[in-house]
Amino acid sequence: MSPPRRDKEQGAFLVDENSKYNIISSIRTSFRSFKHTLMKEYILPYKDKP
Repeated sequence: MSPPRRDKEQGAFLVDENSKYNIISSIRTSFRSFKHTLMKEYILPYKDKP
């Protein structure tokens, strides 16, 4: 049995043009914070260890 087919419309969001900048900015800030947390927790503690 094959998985259900996903159309492009199913993964899209309708966003008001006036709110688009604020939404993208919020996503960017959240992603940068997530990357910083990963770096701080999983990479920096082991950076100098062989």
